[in-house]
Amino acid sequence: MRKEKLFHLLVLLGFTLLSMTISAQTDSRDVYGWLRYDDYNQDEYGICKFKTDAADDIQPVWPYDQARVACAGAFAEGFYYVYLYETDGYNATPYSFNRIDLSTGESTQVADYRGMPFLFQDMTYDYSTQTMYAIGYDESVYTTLLLKVNLTTGETTIAGEIGESKYVALACSYEGQLYAIDVDYGDLWSIDKFTGAATDIGYTGERVSEDLQSMEFDHETNTLYWAGYNFWGTIDTSTGAAEGISKLGNYAQVVGLYIPFKKTNPNAPAEISDLQITPGANGELSAELSWTNPSLTFGGNKLTNLTKIEIYRNEQLVHEITNPAIGEKSNWQDTGIQQNGSVVYRITAINNEGTSSTTAQAIFIGRDVPAAPSQLSLIVLDENRAKITWSTPQTGANGGWIDASALTYKITRLPDSIVVAETTTGNEYIDNSITKLNIYSYQIQAITPDGAGPTATTDRLVMGPALTVPYRCNFATDDQFALWNVIDANNDEYTWKRETTLAAAYYYYNEDGETGGDDWLVSSPIHLEKNKIYRLKFKLQSYDVGYPEKVAVHLGTGASVAEQTTLLGDYEVESNTFVEYKVILPERLESGNYHISFHCHSEPYMFILYVTDVLLEEVSEGVLSGVVTNGQTPLEGVEVTIKDSETKCTTDEKGFYEFK
Repeated sequence: MRKEKLFHLLVLLGFTLLSMTISAQTDSRDVYGWLRYDDYNQDEYGICKFKTDAADDIQPVWPYDQARVACAGAFAEGFYYVYLYETDGYNATPYSFNRIDLSTGESTQVADYRGMPFLFQDMTYDYSTQTMYAIGYDESVYTTLLLKVNLTTGETTIAGEIGESKYVALACSYEGQLYAIDVDYGDLWSIDKFTGAATDIGYTGERVSEDLQSMEFDHETNTLYWAGYNFWGTIDTSTGAAEGISKLGNYAQVVGLYIPFKKTNPNAPAEISDLQITPGANGELSAELSWTNPSLTFGGNKLTNLTKIEIYRNEQLVHEITNPAIGEKSNWQDTGIQQNGSVVYRITAINNEGTSSTTAQAIFIGRDVPAAPSQLSLIVLDENRAKITWSTPQTGANGGWIDASALTYKITRLPDSIVVAETTTGNEYIDNSITKLNIYSYQIQAITPDGAGPTATTDRLVMGPALTVPYRCNFATDDQFALWNVIDANNDEYTWKRETTLAAAYYYYNEDGETGGDDWLVSSPIHLEKNKIYRLKFKLQSYDVGYPEKVAVHLGTGASVAEQTTLLGDYEVESNTFVEYKVILPERLESGNYHISFHCHSEPYMFILYVTDVLLEEVSEGVLSGVVTNGQTPLEGVEVTIKDSETKCTTDEKGFYEFK
């Protein structure tokens, strides 16, 4: 009874402390970011969303391929900007600076960052000067740099050097003060945005790792939030002390924080609406803009005063409309564009009380290069020919106008990188130049006089004439393994795969203890000739003697199970090292194409079977004979062996031996 009361008291105390912690943050606000990792219960990574008072519940918004991941991001003037890098799971290679529309998830590359010497640790937007800032640690000089990032070009310039310490989070107040957290001490610092000089404010009280993380202000409440190492909470900008609110997912890692806000005079105009932008026809360097002027104030009252509409192209003010009509439709034609490219238009409404929030839209103006062809199809016609078809791109790679009348296509065959067509037209092509069996795909690139667009790639198919003898395979590469057909005959989703560390193919078992092995590994066609003798060699290995594997080796004229009609041998494998096996193929084969196969048919709950060093070769037919004597007299019953071979025979009464 006393233990039960103590338990109830601890639970009550825990709930009280939790409620006290959450009550410190009374308003629940939306938070956006880029989810890089979550320990469990998270299958989709990329742009995510959660609440300021419930960061443990992270929801995906726009998932992205994990091959390209954001290291930093921030929202600015209508778009979410991210620095993406490529990863193989171990190494990080800078890739691009992208602009993302949070309403659609559409991502557009602003700049190629593949030459960037370092990743950004964090980014933040300064609303007081309309400047994007970032921090990056340059390991070549052991210095954290404060950078300015041009949102139109992605170009970076150094604003100052913060110091030798590594800083992992950056945020800017609405008034323009930068803050950062260092790794060495876990302190909050104020950063001079003109020089990079750092001034220590105080200890956060939390562990700070070198993992990527982020800070961001809720500008409506002037509250600084931090997504740190297994931490979500606020930071007091006067003392540096951090206060936890909730878990951040399940040991999650989130960068690029953005908290939507509205911060303007309630008597200032509301935003303009119904923005439509139409590029000039046929690639003309112009754009027609139309919109509706606001009829309400930011606070929701009737608007009685509207003095000006400002229009920015990229970061340049290009037009002003004075004394615009309240609530009326307006338009303007931009004829001052100098070159083809992506343009971001930003429009604000202004009166004597202040400036509205910005309405922004990106669009491509001018002549674009074609988008990648779509609906690609690849089919095998025969052993030397393949047919590729595709659909004509209707727009440019950036959504702009293309000269469809001048479209041609470049087609490159992979993996041999042979250009099979340089300037073909139409929507199909037949490649009749396949001379070797391999797994092939084709890259197709649309081209106009304005340039070449991105490539699209077909599926990969095994094509080409049959393999020839001698045929060797140790499964050392994915392409070698791809030339074998895998058949999961028992449909348990456990089947043959390539073992990269041993250079072998392997079959790992269903662990339910009930499903036995019944999976096939079938070769591509191999051409054999009549009246020739062929020998098949291969090596097999099991886990150990306690987990014996059974594998049958077959020969057939087709790649299906039903066509594997000739049993070459059935083996029980009990060795934890590779053992070589040999078998002579039937002698009365007709000339044609054949497939060899390995069929694992072990009992349930075995462990693993390996096969490697497959060699199919022709062997010559002949006779080796002789007589064994003691110098004069033939010797009967003498065992004769061939060196380095298991072949042996015994002499007869005349001392005669013969090997066939």
